[in-house]
Amino acid sequence: MIELSFEQKHSIGLQYILDCLSPCSPYGLHEVRRLRACGPGDAELLEKEFDNLERAAAAFETAQAAVGRVQHIFMQMKDIKKTLQKCREHPLGEVELFEVKNFLLQLERLVPAFLELNSRLELEGISFSPCTDALNLLDPEGKRVATFFVSEAYSEKLRVIRREKRELEEALRRLGRSKPEIGLLTRRTDIIAREELEETAVRQRLSEQLRPWLGDLLEDIRQVGRLDLLLEKAALARRLGAVRPEIAQDEVLLEEVFNPRIAEVLRGQGKKFVPVSIRLGRGITVLTGANMGGKTVTLKTVVLNVMLMHMGFFVFARQARIPLFDSLHLVSENLQSVERGLSTFGAEIQRLKEVLAEERKGFAFIVLDEFASGTNPEEAAVIVRALTRYLNEKGSISLLTTHFDGIAPHAGAHYQVTGLKNVDLQMLRAETAASGGERFDLISRHMDYRLYRVGEDEDCPRDALNICRLMGLDKEIMKMIEEGY
Repeated sequence: MIELSFEQKHSIGLQYILDCLSPCSPYGLHEVRRLRACGPGDAELLEKEFDNLERAAAAFETAQAAVGRVQHIFMQMKDIKKTLQKCREHPLGEVELFEVKNFLLQLERLVPAFLELNSRLELEGISFSPCTDALNLLDPEGKRVATFFVSEAYSEKLRVIRREKRELEEALRRLGRSKPEIGLLTRRTDIIAREELEETAVRQRLSEQLRPWLGDLLEDIRQVGRLDLLLEKAALARRLGAVRPEIAQDEVLLEEVFNPRIAEVLRGQGKKFVPVSIRLGRGITVLTGANMGGKTVTLKTVVLNVMLMHMGFFVFARQARIPLFDSLHLVSENLQSVERGLSTFGAEIQRLKEVLAEERKGFAFIVLDEFASGTNPEEAAVIVRALTRYLNEKGSISLLTTHFDGIAPHAGAHYQVTGLKNVDLQMLRAETAASGGERFDLISRHMDYRLYRVGEDEDCPRDALNICRLMGLDKEIMKMIEEGY
C-alpha cells in the first residue's frame, strides 16, 4: 500500500503540491481529494495518463483560449451527484430538476468547446455524451434557459387545471374588496390541491424518464473531473518545470531533482534550492553528511517525487526513472506517533516492524531518516548496521540517512553530501568571525548540498567539527572537542 499520513504529506511537500491545484469544477476538486497512488499493475494506466499530460502541457500555450473556454464552463457546474443518486429510486423536486437541467445546459456547451480543445491536445480516453434527449425532456419548449418549472406542455390535465385556476382568480379579482363567496374560496383550495397533485405526478414521470440517462450523466461527471484535474496538472508542470518520468524496473534514478515547497521557503530567505542527483538500486543506499548538509531535504525530495509519479504527476527533475512499488514507507523520528505511550525510539521500532511485514509482501520503497538517533549511540549504531545488512539482502529499494560510522560497508551504495569539502575553511573562518551574528547564514550559503558517490569504506564526513569552529563555539570547549578528536 502506498499511502502517507497528512503529517508526512505536509513534511515532504506533497500537500503543498496538492494545494497548488485549483480545479474549476466541484468534480475536479473531488478528483484531487480522491487521488491515490498507483501500483505495479497500473503501468498501462499511468502511461496513458502521462501521454495525455504530456500533450496537454506541450500545447498549453497555443491552446490557452480553448482551455479558458472549457474551464469557464467548468466554473458554472454545480455538484449534482447526490441528486442523480436520489433519482435512481425517488422522484426529484422542482429545484433538483432545475439542477439537472442546468448541468445538461453546461454539458451541451462543453461538448463543442472540448472538441475544439481536443483537436489541438488529442487527449485519449476522455469524451462526453451530450445527453441531448435528457435536456429536451427538461426543456420541452426548447428555450435553453437556465430555469425550470413544471410546464403545461408535460400534461393536458395540468393545462386544464391551470386554465380553470386562472378563470377563478379573475372572478375573485372582479369581486374586488367585497366579501368573496365561500364557495369560490373552497373551489380555489380544491383547484390548488389538484394542481399540486398533478405537478407531483409530472415530476415523478420526469424522474422516471431521466433514469436511463443516469449512467451517462455520472460518467460525464467523472470525465469532467478527469479533464479538470488533467489541465491543472499540466499547468502545474509548466509553471514549476516538471518532466515526464520513465517507469523503470529495478532502480530509482533522479537527475537534478528538486522540491518546490522547500524551494519556495528558501526563496523567501533569499536562498536557492540546489538540485541533487541520486541513483538507488535494489538493496539499500546510505546517505551521510553533516547535520546542516541537507540529508533530510534530499530524502524528502526523493520521496516527494516518487510519490508524485505514482499519483500520475510529472516529477520535478531534469530526468527521472522510477519503478512502480507495491508499498512506500517513510520512517522518521520527527513523524512517529507516541500516542500509545511508547518512547520515540519505541515508536520507531513499532513502525519498523510494520514496514518489514509489508516488505515481505512485495516490492517496497523504504526510506529511513536518521533511524534510532534518539537512543544510546553505541546501541543505535549496532541496530542500524544490522538493519542495513538485512535490507541490503532484500529485493526492495531502501534509502537510509545516518550520521553513524561503519554503516556504509553493509550497504549497496553510499552517497555523501558535499558539504564544506571544497570550501576554503581558513577564508570562511575569517569571514564568519567578521560577520557577527550572521554566522549560520554564511555557513549555509557556502554549504554544497549536491551529492557524490563514495566508496563503501568511507566514513561519515567530519563537517561537525568545522561547523563548531565556524559558529564560534567557546574556545575552552573547542579545545576539549579537538582533544577528543
